Amino acid sequence: MQHIRLKAEEDTEATLFEQYGSDPDAMVSDLQREAMIAIKVAEYMIEMKGTQTELSGEGTGEDPVIALKAQELQQRAANDQAEIALKEQGIQVDQARIAQNAQGNEARIESQQQIAQLRADVARERINTPSKL
Repeated sequence: MQHIRLKAEEDTEATLFEQYGSDPDAMVSDLQREAMIAIKVAEYMIEMKGTQTELSGEGTGEDPVIALKAQELQQRAANDQAEIALKEQGIQVDQARIAQNAQGNEARIESQQQIAQLRADVARERINTPSKL
């Protein structure tokens, strides 16, 4: 309570200096100053009560521990979903790489078969053509 009162006094003084310059005492009576402080104290108390209610979970009917656990479970589920998506992407990359390797192997085999066929053709031509020696 004392902290709230001190904060209200400081804020009131700051407001008075902003409004009236370097000498607010000449412009505002002690009664007005105390009224302004009382209003600030009331505002801060209402704010503190709201924060306290929010932190304690009062008014919502929900236990804050349960709410935290539910939030934790939601975060875990989101992390699991992200991990699954990454693994699926990895699988797709692996499948694409396998398909690309298979195409490369097929092209290499086809090329080797063509080379073998050309060598066979050249060998047949050598056999069928008489030599000029």
